[in-house]
Amino acid sequence: MNTRVKGFVYLLLSAVYFGFMPLLVKVICADGSTIVGALFLRFALAIIPLYIYLKVRKVPMELSVEEGKKILCVTVFGYGITALLLYSAYDYMPSGMATVIHFGYPVFCVAWQSDFPTKTCA
Repeated sequence: MNTRVKGFVYLLLSAVYFGFMPLLVKVICADGSTIVGALFLRFALAIIPLYIYLKVRKVPMELSVEEGKKILCVTVFGYGITALLLYSAYDYMPSGMATVIHFGYPVFCVAWQSDFPTKTCA
């Protein structure tokens, strides 16, 4: 399989996974789990194939304590809180609407910035 086709297949699989995520979170939470439990399940299921992939590719995974602290900080405060807030929004609005706003907001900001450029980047 050439790299272009492989990339397209990965893109489709990623889109399907992200498309099912709101439904899976709703099902998990309706079954008695919490948002934090759903986040833990999502990240735990993602880290297993990632670890296997890195081991097969023989990618070195050693980190210094300083690098580990930085990665933990970026993970928790960068992506972790964003996912937590998105999953929490599913309790207050339709999951499709929350997901579109969440992922569409950066696109709207870039489009706005290209139409109305300013001297400063805020």
